Amino acid sequence: MPLLWVVLACDPVRIPHSQVLDLPTSVWRRNTSLTFTPQYRDSASHYEIRMTLGHDSRFAFRNLPMAVDLMDCDSVWHRQVLNVAIADGLGNYRGAGFGAAHQVTFIVASPVPPHQACKLRVWQMAGEQGDSLVGINNVGIVVTPLEKIEK
Repeated sequence: MPLLWVVLACDPVRIPHSQVLDLPTSVWRRNTSLTFTPQYRDSASHYEIRMTLGHDSRFAFRNLPMAVDLMDCDSVWHRQVLNVAIADGLGNYRGAGFGAAHQVTFIVASPVPPHQACKLRVWQMAGEQGDSLVGINNVGIVVTPLEKIEK
């Protein structure tokens, strides 16, 4: 029986997909979007889409206002505006990391079927139009299949 458990634990359908885009100069302009194309292993499943933000100590704000556009497979965009908590009220960074490198992760969509999120476009909305945000090193997505619900 233990062999069966090991085989089920290695089910490739449950492996998450991730994609990370580096910002080489650690500068993200307000009018510049980042685009992701999630990969799904099973079109009948539902997924959780998380976003990750890697930042360093030059990021000087508590929150990061963002817009996340989800494009369905009919090319219709659905926008949600998020205010991502990067630090607490005392300035302590949330999430994981040490030294100057930190990463915060948050849910963008869940549960979502693949046809409702064929592309993701992400915008930072801090400051005025054209302003640059310093200290964001990378932005990524992690797409994780959710357990199937038996009906």
